[in-house]
Amino acid sequence: MGTGQGGWIQASARGKGNRMKQWLVRIQHFLENEDGPTAVEYAVMLALIIVVCISAVTTLGSNASNTFSNAALNAAAAGKGS
Repeated sequence: MGTGQGGWIQASARGKGNRMKQWLVRIQHFLENEDGPTAVEYAVMLALIIVVCISAVTTLGSNASNTFSNAALNAAAAGKGS
């Protein structure tokens, strides 16, 4: 809401009844505000993208390791046959 520290100071000066009402109004504004859910949606999308990237790198790394191991074994076998 942008009230900053001044809002809390004013609320404490007014009394506990108004403080509770102001707190409930802040919660209502927070729940109605769409910036929070949008940020959560972006965080979920980012997490999914990271999971996909890690899976892809792991798979490619395993395939590359197997390819180089095969090449090394074939080169060693060809060297022994001469």
